[in-house]
Amino acid sequence: MNPPESFSSFLLQKGYRSATICQHERYALQYLAFISGMEPQAATYNDVLAFAETLRLEGNSVNLINRKLLSIRHYYKYLQHFDRSVRNPASGIRIRGSRRKVVGGLIPFEELEILYQDYVVTDNRSLRNKAILGLIIYQGLTADELKRLEVGNLNLREGKVQVPGSRHSNGRILTLMAHQILDLQQYLLTVRPAILNEPTDQLFVSMEGSLNIKASLLHLFKALKKLNPSVINAGLIRQSVIAHWLKSNNLRQVQYIAGHRYVSSTERYKASMLEDLKKQLSLFHPLKNGFEYI
Repeated sequence: MNPPESFSSFLLQKGYRSATICQHERYALQYLAFISGMEPQAATYNDVLAFAETLRLEGNSVNLINRKLLSIRHYYKYLQHFDRSVRNPASGIRIRGSRRKVVGGLIPFEELEILYQDYVVTDNRSLRNKAILGLIIYQGLTADELKRLEVGNLNLREGKVQVPGSRHSNGRILTLMAHQILDLQQYLLTVRPAILNEPTDQLFVSMEGSLNIKASLLHLFKALKKLNPSVINAGLIRQSVIAHWLKSNNLRQVQYIAGHRYVSSTERYKASMLEDLKKQLSLFHPLKNGFEYI
């Protein structure tokens, strides 16, 4: 791919000063030298991680590495300007000074299915909670998505749930398991009408009819932890589910069903399955938009 104008000309048109343009050019060339022998558009999220890890081992400061990553992002925007099919593998990558592991301690999906089966329904509360648990395990919904679901998002006749998008995630339509449909139907017909205090479209409400279900989720996970001590919160289950999906689906498919805005968010789970990248994944994490939605 040979764009009709240079990287510096592109940056100049964007209004950058000459000193800034020179810096971006220099850092982009350093990256291109690192991936020498590979077309830039063929580079992946893991290639950018490897470049950043090399910079760290060479003694570059966190701020300097982040500036170089910014230059890489600008370079790929330059390529995308002439070819919209080019993907930006540096999108959303930033280093912080403190170490924080991104993906780890995952629960095998078989254990999650056993968890769902072992959660016994004894009353209205546990029936509602089992409906919630099914959406976490089989559709990988976040706590925020559970709060935002409305009755109209369910299509039980077709066995589908429409998950609304947000500034952190993409909307998508997901398939329900047969046993989930029965749980959700019973919740809608018997439990929800019994606990509602006032009319609302929100699907899940507390046992007192409140729209705030944070306490409800805390109680649910206290009960789940008794069944499986590895289960901490909805986020850990979601991470485990996404890693499971990647074993039988391609990256773009998982990006869609997970609701990730950027494919780099999905790639983190792929990378976490490789032993030789575990150290790198403990050093990097995406910016806020991606990090809050794993």
